[in-house]
Amino acid sequence: MKLLRGVTTPDQYRRYRRYYCGLCQQLATDYGTAARLFLNYDTTFLYILMSSAAKAAPEPQKIRCPVAPWRPKEAFLLPAIGEFTAAATIYLAGMKLRDDLMDEDGLHRRVASWWLRQKETVAKAYFGKAGIDLERAESLYRRQGQLEKGEASLADLCRPTEEGLAYLFTAGGDLFATPADRPVLAALGAALGRVIYVLDSFVDLPADYRCHRFNALAAALGDRAVFDLKIPETTRTLVTALLREGLATAQAQIALLSGQGERLLLTAILTSMEHRVKDLVENTETLAQLEAKVRTSSPVYLLTHPRLFLQSQAATRYYNYNYHRRRDQCCNLCTIAACCEASDCDCDTAEFCASGGNPCELLECFCCG
Repeated sequence: MKLLRGVTTPDQYRRYRRYYCGLCQQLATDYGTAARLFLNYDTTFLYILMSSAAKAAPEPQKIRCPVAPWRPKEAFLLPAIGEFTAAATIYLAGMKLRDDLMDEDGLHRRVASWWLRQKETVAKAYFGKAGIDLERAESLYRRQGQLEKGEASLADLCRPTEEGLAYLFTAGGDLFATPADRPVLAALGAALGRVIYVLDSFVDLPADYRCHRFNALAAALGDRAVFDLKIPETTRTLVTALLREGLATAQAQIALLSGQGERLLLTAILTSMEHRVKDLVENTETLAQLEAKVRTSSPVYLLTHPRLFLQSQAATRYYNYNYHRRRDQCCNLCTIAACCEASDCDCDTAEFCASGGNPCELLECFCCG
């Protein structure tokens, strides 16, 4: 659930990075520097969501980042919400590692699981003090395993993840949100749980197919999921429809949250997910294409391929210069369209730029067709 630069304003993107850095700092404070390795975009979304539900108004604070210690960075530090989100990050990482070990053994997974077991004890102690019932989460995890061993529909396979994420969001709502927002958070968690489970199943198709492991899509669709190392259009259409329906439900629930909070930022993250669905699902026809997209998008892959890493950094700098630093004449809020021959964006008023964003900022240029 990573925010793409092109679907939001520069100011909103900076806010997103401050939340990301704030959660990273909280992980290091509560669980040690090594815990930063488990920082992810999914729980960053949770951090922003709980901040919005609590109607927090964080101020940026200067921190030192171990990745770039020579210059200070700004972060939103929210101790109570950060402690909850950091505990959720560690607990969910441990749960995922246990699941991965069941699928495929490996020394690196064993070492990470051993280290996480010690940190999970701290996270479980926090949840116990907060009155959050982890037995419910564990029972959902066990039910997921039982469903995967039998014959179940895709909807049934999604349900434990839906209920688990709904419970996590509700637990956070009990701590930080108003009573009116709690059912909204539960519905939002269920919708995102379905999206995450279906998308993960699609992303895992190549590896699961090659290693003869369980895959929810393959189990639900049978031979229709993959045919001759290709992903049939019927499969991609079904997955796209499920993901778009889940994201639309999530967008609708965010609109129901009381107060503005970080509604625009949360909506932009879900819009980024829609772009990812289009690239990863709609525009991928074979298992080889899907595996290449997943592999090359990994930060580890970029770091082990210096040339590609430097190319990505150069592309980011070019994008920042052409899209995030050049100002438009009509409102001084949005950027000049660098993607086509149009000199300015097609917005009419400053209010439109501030509320809806500039169409020229999107990765796909809508201002000139």
